[in-house]
Amino acid sequence: PHYRTIEGFLTLMQKEWCSFGHKFEDRLGTRRSHHKEVSPVCLQFLDCVWQLQRQFPTAFEYSGQFVTFISQCMYSGLFLNFRRNSE
Repeated sequence: PHYRTIEGFLTLMQKEWCSFGHKFEDRLGTRRSHHKEVSPVCLQFLDCVWQLQRQFPTAFEYSGQFVTFISQCMYSGLFLNFRRNSE
């Protein structure tokens, strides 16, 4: 239940994607030199979360709009966490 809260979901994103070393820059294809490594795994994860939230809206503290906002931030470069490859 903790990861169904906003704080829990942000902790999950930080722990499993940013701190674990996900290669956002390479996987999202934001640089031309890494097109061979493009694989939107994190976006697929967010889509799964969005689908679950849509099926069970009362089970989550956040809405699908929140998940969509996170995915848009990945491509916009609004947050440095998603702009480069994580260490």
